[in-house]
Amino acid sequence: MEKITRDNLRLLLAGYMEKNELTTKKISKAIDVNSFIENLKTCYKLYANEIYSEEEFLKKKKSLIDVLYSKKITCSIEDFLLEIVTLKKLKILNTDDINKIKNLVM
Repeated sequence: MEKITRDNLRLLLAGYMEKNELTTKKISKAIDVNSFIENLKTCYKLYANEIYSEEEFLKKKKSLIDVLYSKKITCSIEDFLLEIVTLKKLKILNTDDINKIKNLVM
């Protein structure tokens, strides 16, 4: 294992991010409501088109929701909750999901 120094930290981090397919946006401390919604819609579309199994979809959905525990949202709590109502109407999120999200962002 290479010793981490001030000089090589950037290169090691870049290599780690590339290897794990991470972007700066993915690992930032804030989450944008539009990105959150689009990620959930993408997972749902993959499930609806039988690319993801129900188990895979539920696992991905849980993972996306759980991210809210460690990240701040980029808008007000009320605006965030209003925006995700769309996902409930589309049956991507259920009442339990909404309540969990509410508890995580408040």
